[in-house]
Amino acid sequence: MIEHVHRLSCWEQVFGPATALKMFGRLHTSIARRPQRLVPGEAKQCFRNATAFALVRHDVTYVEGFALDPALPIPLEHAWLIDDKGQVIEGTTTLGTSITGCPSKEISSRG
Repeated sequence: MIEHVHRLSCWEQVFGPATALKMFGRLHTSIARRPQRLVPGEAKQCFRNATAFALVRHDVTYVEGFALDPALPIPLEHAWLIDDKGQVIEGTTTLGTSITGCPSKEISSRG
């Protein structure tokens, strides 16, 4: 995953998403159990699903970056949540511990 981000950043002519990930991203590998209050959102709508939940909860942070799915050989752009312990809360897929990511930005309703 990290190697993929580094390769992408080399292709950018100016500061872009891959460079931001390379400079400021963090690897999240700890997966929290999905809270019962979080009903999985519509498939392939991770950005919308994570945003909707983060805007109404003060105990999660919105994260964008890349995620790995063991069924696919390449990192995918993805959005998810992290809790106060830094554990990933996946609001779209049901892959559980098979997703890890390197976020590009974090937005929280905490202000």
